[in-house]
Parts: sequence; C-alpha cells; structure tokens
Amino acid sequence: MPRRIAMALTVMTVAVFGFAVPAHADACGAGTACDGGDPSTTVVGGSTCGSDAYTRLSAHVEASSYIELRWSPHCQTAWARSSTVGTMIKVDSYYSDGSYRTTYSSYRQEFGPWYTLMVSDGPGYIARACQLLHASGPDAWVCTGWW
Repeated sequence: MPRRIAMALTVMTVAVFGFAVPAHADACGAGTACDGGDPSTTVVGGSTCGSDAYTRLSAHVEASSYIELRWSPHCQTAWARSSTVGTMIKVDSYYSDGSYRTTYSSYRQEFGPWYTLMVSDGPGYIARACQLLHASGPDAWVCTGWW
C-alpha cells in the first residue's frame, strides 16, 4: 500500500509541477549527511546541490587549466572541479581547528570539466580544492585557499 501512495504522489508532482526528481537522485539532509555525495544528483529540499553552486575560490594550475572550489550554499557542501584531463584532483576537508576530516579525489581521462564528491563545508569546517601537476612528483599539488 505505501508503494502505491508513493507512486501516486510522484504522478501528482509531475502532473502539477511538470517535473520530478530524477530516479537516480540521492537525498541527504545537507552538511555532513551529504559527505561523499555527487553534487549533480544529491538532492536537498527538492534541488540538487549543484543547482545553486558557484566557484568560491580558484587557482591557476598550468597553461589554461584551473582548479576550482565549488560551493553550494543550500547544501553547505564543497567539491573540487577542474578542466584539465589526465590528472588527479581532490577536495580536502578539515575541522575549523585544523584537524583533518576527509579527502575525496578523482581522476579522469576524458575531455570536459569534472569534479570530486562533496564534503561538508558549513560552520565548523573548511575545505580546499587541489590538482596534481602533470610533470611533477607525487607531492606537487596546486591548491586553492581554504574556505
């Protein structure tokens, strides 16, 4: 019975508003509940975290490439985004007192912008985005400032 009610509500939402939350959407309550979520599919209050995001900080990496710290005020989350392919990017998350929380990284071979999973970046947390330099050693990261 609850399944029929859920289906009826979905049909009514589509009929009244003309849209529905994608079937693959992940819901979280914002903040730490969104840690590890995909900003393009994680939904808080009916909107994806990527829908209100903007570039909070950025850093020039090499040639025309950049690393960005994207931030969603609605979800209180941050993630790294880059235009460079064939390299590693990461988002580091720390508590405001400087102690480590978590890191999410991503590597991509295809062209176009790409991003990491999200970390909480509300009160009590800070985050930065980093990209590994192509022709450098394992510790040669270019990072944004902390936010």
